Amino acid sequence: MNDELVAVTTAPSEPEAAMICGFLASYGIDATYDTGGVTQPVLGGAAGLGEAFIGRQQILVRAEDLDEARRLLEDLPS
Repeated sequence: MNDELVAVTTAPSEPEAAMICGFLASYGIDATYDTGGVTQPVLGGAAGLGEAFIGRQQILVRAEDLDEARRLLEDLPS
């Protein structure tokens, strides 16, 4: 099994990235997102506790899931 992660798309914010990852997970595709080193939260609070980070997020999937993830995302309404 290949665990190499590749970018399948981007999202404009962390909440949207989490929704895309949840959508892919509902079809059995493990996905995560990369905040790209953004450290400034939109909302204050204790670090790492429910904070949403600004900036685009890269959605990452295993290389072997890339084609299926692309197909699923293409079928989503804009």
